[in-house]
Amino acid sequence: MRKKIYKTLIASVALIFILFTGVGLLIFLLIFSKRKARPKKSAETMLILGTQVKTSHGTTLPSQTLKERLDTGFTYLQQHPSTTVIVSGGQGADESASEAAVMSRYLQQRGLAKERIIEEDQATTTKENLQFSHQLRSLTDAVLVTSDFHMYRSLLIANHQGLHLQGLSAATENSSKYYSYLRETLALAFTLLKIYL
Repeated sequence: MRKKIYKTLIASVALIFILFTGVGLLIFLLIFSKRKARPKKSAETMLILGTQVKTSHGTTLPSQTLKERLDTGFTYLQQHPSTTVIVSGGQGADESASEAAVMSRYLQQRGLAKERIIEEDQATTTKENLQFSHQLRSLTDAVLVTSDFHMYRSLLIANHQGLHLQGLSAATENSSKYYSYLRETLALAFTLLKIYL
């Protein structure tokens, strides 16, 4: 009797492990499917999603991940001079300036005209990035710039808000790449549960 219970327990644990592994793999493949997203047509508006900024010697600078997003967006903006960009990101408790302000300054230092930049400095989540930015300027004809690992979830949230955006993925080349993909797998799992359950 004990042997039977033990075997049943082992089989159950193995089944749960296989199930979770399968779901995790599926979610990872969804994330991976948008890692090289590119817009098929030019857009009136670009939205660059913020992420962590850091302070060095009294100056607030974009993190490496945020630089990758900004540099990707800047290249597109150079090629599409009529596109207006929204930089979106609020100020965290450990940040000395809003992400939007840091992003705007970085783009201007690279040579982008201030008149082409709109700052959205209240959002603290991806959902708010999209919602608050759409309130400032319509995103009905827009391209979304975020990190490759973050693109699938961002477009999913946008679609859930009725926004059908084109994606422009920024390649993640920094040391946190693998950690970012792992963390995003969990974040996407929770997002899917919130949307569909």
